[in-house]
Amino acid sequence: MWVRNSLLAIAAIAALSVAGVAAQAPAAGDPPAAAKAERSLLTLPAIEAKRAAKATLLDLARAGKRYVAVGERGIVVHSDDGKAWTQAKVPVSVTLTGVSFPTPEQGWAVGHEGVVLQSADGGRTWTRLADGTVLLPQLIDWASERAEAARKLADQAKPADRAKADEALEAAENLLGDVEAGLKFGPSRPLLDVLFTSSTRGFVVGAYGQAFGTADGGKSWQLLAGKIGNAGASHYNAIVATPGGKLFLVGEAGTAFRSDDGGETWTRLATPYKGSLYGLIGVPTPKGEAVVLYGFKGRILRSEDAGATWEEIASPAKASLYGAALLDDGTVVLAGAGGTLLASKDAGRTFAPAGGAAARGLNIGVVDAGGGQIVVTGAGGARAVELAPRSGAKP
Repeated sequence: MWVRNSLLAIAAIAALSVAGVAAQAPAAGDPPAAAKAERSLLTLPAIEAKRAAKATLLDLARAGKRYVAVGERGIVVHSDDGKAWTQAKVPVSVTLTGVSFPTPEQGWAVGHEGVVLQSADGGRTWTRLADGTVLLPQLIDWASERAEAARKLADQAKPADRAKADEALEAAENLLGDVEAGLKFGPSRPLLDVLFTSSTRGFVVGAYGQAFGTADGGKSWQLLAGKIGNAGASHYNAIVATPGGKLFLVGEAGTAFRSDDGGETWTRLATPYKGSLYGLIGVPTPKGEAVVLYGFKGRILRSEDAGATWEEIASPAKASLYGAALLDDGTVVLAGAGGTLLASKDAGRTFAPAGGAAARGLNIGVVDAGGGQIVVTGAGGARAVELAPRSGAKP
């Protein structure tokens, strides 16, 4: 099974309720049933749900003063106060995993089957820009070029270098075969996050090293694999812009990259943790900026030199951490499984549990709501939470 970490598993679980939509026994010569269902979900508008705000919602963003959340079955909800939510009109029924609004009106969302959506009205309505049928062929071309280059190197390798060259060739051919096999089942590779830094410049990332950039608001996309250097095609879980203007890309197996020039070039970062990293947040400090990495089983890492070196931070949580927010007062909030909410008042140097009973459940997305409140999304839908120390927790 392609799901290799728990964040991908969460998205997969959210999609189970629609796995049977449009499925039927295939006739001879028909595409696989799974592929037919996926294609149907890409053209089937999200069904209006009475309790849409209680659906599993996998990401959350601010569109000016509005909150916009995305999740299972193509559900998108928006709210102006974090309490009353309205379902948006969405042209697909695939699970949506990420959302980004660089302006109050212009927003983008991504999800399963490589879908990319755009909103021009603050999240009220959405249109489909692209999906895996558009994006995956670029990945196949890149993987083919890598495999061909590896074959030439293996053919020309000296005896002392033969074993290493053969190993690289096997890895390149395996990657190509995997991508080609995936495309036979339709646009089957999910995108897991999206970041737009302006109304034209944006990035989408996801499983199997998918990373694409656009300079025209999503009308066209360019594969970034050659610029990033993720030879093992590790899954990317998140792409983030810090307040200082740097871009970070993080994923499974301790994968982390940084760009100092808006995504034109990328530097691999060595992290002391080789498990899954689910996100990063930049935090202003008197000396500049710190970044806080978080991930599997409550792991927290912190750097004050843009990821050149890392300090492991003691975590009061053992559950995985999936989302983060920087509040107006400088508080850093991390959200995770099992109702986990952690807060730091010292730029991420220490964290304490926060949130109380309202935070119970799987927390994934989190944004500042002002006045000591946050809005959280996850398995329990979208809800406003008073950010206060839990009983027995140190402030």
